[in-house]
Amino acid sequence: MNNKITVTGKINSFGTQSIDGAEIFFNKHIKSCSCGGSYRYSAMLEMEQIKENDLVDTCAAIECNNCYSTLDVSDYNILLDIPNNLKDLYAKEKIWCKSKDYIEMSQGFNSMDWDRLSSNKSFTELAEADLKNQGVI
Repeated sequence: MNNKITVTGKINSFGTQSIDGAEIFFNKHIKSCSCGGSYRYSAMLEMEQIKENDLVDTCAAIECNNCYSTLDVSDYNILLDIPNNLKDLYAKEKIWCKSKDYIEMSQGFNSMDWDRLSSNKSFTELAEADLKNQGVI
């Protein structure tokens, strides 16, 4: 293992209704491929694994995004950097996703009508209030 790589995780919570259903996605450029593509390390850990400190993803791969050739993961010393504020990141991700729903809902309304319907709240404020009411965050 001659190559040390630290990969920082990003929360992936699309469609989940609680942080327990969220996952941490790891993705990092390792090196360029001769085909012109990029070898990238990718892995995903579920919250249960993180809680149990089981930080091994048996499906981790280093694959070229162009020709799909792979490198041996065991040739690399990979340290997975898990963010320590996962609940905050989860809430931020969910609010962002939900705010996009409100943006879509506002289409077809003029700004005065939408402001009246939304009580002059921003899309983010509407999303946060809705997710809190549902108990998601």
